Amino acid sequence: MRVQLLPKTCATFGLLRFLHQLSLASKASYHEIYRTLEKMTENTGLNDLTSRYRALMRMGIQWRHLKLLKQGGRGHDPGRVGATKEGELIVQCPTCPRKENLPEGWEKASGTERHITQFPFSATTVDEGAVRFLYQFVLCMDANFRLKNQLVSTYSADPGLGTGWAYVVPRQTYEAYVLSQASDQDISSCVGFSALAKANTKFSKGLRYMGVGAVTCGHSEMFLPCGVGNLVKGESYDVACQWFIHLLERMENWPEGYQIPSTTKIRPALPKMHETGHIREKHERLSPERIWAGHNALGNTMKTMGPGTRHDVLDDHFGWWNWQKYITTGMTLVKKYKVAVSLRNVQVEAHCGFLGTISEEQLREWETMCQAWDEEPYPKEQSENLFRVEGAGLSEPQAHKELADEEESRLKAGGVAHHSMSGPECLALGLELEEEQCQLKKIAKKVASGTANQRAALTEQRNQRRKKLKGWEQVCAIYMPGLLQYIINHPIALCTDFPEEAPLWLPSSIPSGNRHVLALAGPGGWEKEFQLLQPQDIRSYTDPEQMKRGPGRCGTVEDNTEPSADPGALTPVDAMM
Repeated sequence: MRVQLLPKTCATFGLLRFLHQLSLASKASYHEIYRTLEKMTENTGLNDLTSRYRALMRMGIQWRHLKLLKQGGRGHDPGRVGATKEGELIVQCPTCPRKENLPEGWEKASGTERHITQFPFSATTVDEGAVRFLYQFVLCMDANFRLKNQLVSTYSADPGLGTGWAYVVPRQTYEAYVLSQASDQDISSCVGFSALAKANTKFSKGLRYMGVGAVTCGHSEMFLPCGVGNLVKGESYDVACQWFIHLLERMENWPEGYQIPSTTKIRPALPKMHETGHIREKHERLSPERIWAGHNALGNTMKTMGPGTRHDVLDDHFGWWNWQKYITTGMTLVKKYKVAVSLRNVQVEAHCGFLGTISEEQLREWETMCQAWDEEPYPKEQSENLFRVEGAGLSEPQAHKELADEEESRLKAGGVAHHSMSGPECLALGLELEEEQCQLKKIAKKVASGTANQRAALTEQRNQRRKKLKGWEQVCAIYMPGLLQYIINHPIALCTDFPEEAPLWLPSSIPSGNRHVLALAGPGGWEKEFQLLQPQDIRSYTDPEQMKRGPGRCGTVEDNTEPSADPGALTPVDAMM
């Protein structure tokens, strides 16, 4: 494995194979594995072992590269290794459409759908020729800011062995274009993620790369050839929101071979996980992203690697990920198929029951709106999105903004301010104090027998909470004028004067039969706007009632591959009547 006239260090294929598989499965670095081997050899500290780490690391890198070439079949190619093309040494995604797996005439496939066959007990059906969706690419773009790389070594000293032959894009052309186009304005204003906000701050000092961006298959979650690029300064990856509209115009300046044909129809979508962090207008949804969960553990290893070695190691791990996806495709499809059949039957029956409650005219109007939304290209400015739910995923800042707007409108209309703190702000303060009390109780329990510094910090936090409690008590007297009389009638004996034990007297902490005595004051219908959550409104995943096996849904045939669409069959609604 090591070419020299007088070799002094060698390793068996068995050891190299073990190191390779262990690093792929556990994401451990060669340094950690070598330290383990040292301790297994000598763990008493009495004997000084000669370090063979550098030699083992170099042999391991060569082994990775040789395995990559072997798996790519380069030994059987007449051109051998030197004729390897960009992105050739990969594990191909079996679901992505390619010339090898497309039938003849696929480009003539129809995409029309028939949504109504027989009213009112008809489900959405698709024409036999409406299979165009089978031949479309579904690509996911995402970035990982944990796979950083420090300014260690150089490309001249560590150029890499297979740069551009697998998943990571070739460096020279890619980085030359990125550096020529990057500017401070590249960071999108549509995304509120802290990772992008830190791109040009002290967090990027001393780093060659801020992470990687990847393009993967949306069906199989497999990495695509030359689909991974290094992020030089944490570029924004929010393509659809930021510059998708002018994508074809920007593409004219791209390097040769990177352009997308102008005849290609592209429809952007938004990953579901990022939905709440974006402006939701004109957005669609896509599947969640899970590719980085298996690679985040490489973060510490990637930081101190040379640039070429890092390139080869990323290719190796991405190839291992693709291979694991490939060999488990059958098992995954079987599990998903069983779940899909039962859920499909449930959804079809629910759909049929819903159709029976609306008029045929309303149904056809909605169908026309859905078709218009599907057919309009991005950006969808002319059609109304019927799939968007208003108020879904409302964040805390958005809720504060709505309440502040209501207060502003009331004051402009001549309303009277009861206090410098508005009514919604009063309740927000109470909820904040309630959360801080819970946190303070946990801290107090931990430092009960702690050091003097820990107890001093706890005392300071308690003093701060006491100041907040005084302000809270003053506001409560204004917005809940009946609270003082209620406290007199229902005294509580406190065992301690710690602020985390002080009652806040929030409306939800008072029995419903006595809640009317608070006499909530201020603008708006507080009783309607701030309603108390009922036990049935919130359910945990381990709720015993939710985990009970139900009696089943009438008409659901989970073992059948066809839905129950008999017009005479009882719908779930009819079965409950």
